[in-house]
Formats: sequence, C-alpha cells, structure tokens
Amino acid sequence: MNFYVIAALLAISFVVVNGTLMLVAPGRHRRFLAWIGGMGVWSDIFGPAPESGLQIEARLAGLVMTAMGMYMIWVVWKG
Repeated sequence: MNFYVIAALLAISFVVVNGTLMLVAPGRHRRFLAWIGGMGVWSDIFGPAPESGLQIEARLAGLVMTAMGMYMIWVVWKG
C-alpha cells in the first residue's frame, strides 16, 4: 500500500468514528469534537445537556456518515 491509500483510510476511519459516535450519543459527539478542536476540558464545554430528546437528525446524519465511510473504506481497500 502506498502513502495515499493509508492516508485515505485513516481520514475515512475518522469519519466512521464520528458517524458512529453521532449515531450512538450525539451529546458526547459534540463534546468530542470540541475536545478535538482544543476548546477546553470535557466537562466544561457545554455544561448541562444541551438539549433533551432523541435528536433524530443527528442520529440519522451519523447513520449516513457511518454507512458512507464504511462504503468508501471498502472501495479504497478493494481498488
């Protein structure tokens, strides 16, 4: 494998991890992104839960991101 394939697989893996986290726990996903972005400490970013409910839009977006990322990994791996 060359450098570009490995770099593509790592980048797409990050998309899959984000999508899976978004699907399972949207609130934790927002905190994770803020932590990755260097905005501060885990617990001080949002304070209490930003909103309650199922957060259907975030979960659907996470499902789509995960599915697309897994498909792209499969295409890169096979091609």
